[in-house]
Amino acid sequence: MEGMNLKGQRIYTLGIAVAAGFMLAFTFSFISPANAQITVLKPLHLSQVHGVVTDRTGKPVADAEVVLVRNESVALKTKTDALGRFALNQASGRYWLRVSGARYSPAAREVIIGSDLVTVFHRPELYVMLESGACSDDCSLIYTSKKNFDRAVRWNLGNYD
Repeated sequence: MEGMNLKGQRIYTLGIAVAAGFMLAFTFSFISPANAQITVLKPLHLSQVHGVVTDRTGKPVADAEVVLVRNESVALKTKTDALGRFALNQASGRYWLRVSGARYSPAAREVIIGSDLVTVFHRPELYVMLESGACSDDCSLIYTSKKNFDRAVRWNLGNYD
């Protein structure tokens, strides 16, 4: 570490930082609080796990692997069909949903599956958008809103309306 000032000033780092089970590797970086922001996504509350996996243009991704992981072990897994559709309906509890496909960066999100007040009236379908390439993070996205998913696809296709 070269210098740290926790009063809203600049932070210089060198090395590897490990926090809350995530490893972040830095090769000498400059972080300014004005533009450094980490968003921690809340778990998705679902009554069942089903949806579609596409690439960034909305084209279905066949044979993508969809798994539910609990305590670092695969609890359930399936593959998407030719239309990118999948379903894992036998689960309840807290899991990590992980989706991966050949030539795509993985997607992951914590999910809580069960029948509770949050899921009784809202049973979202999942829309997983895999980014091409291989980034080391889970940089692909998981949506529960068809409207937001469609907006992202339009944006990726150059339609900025």
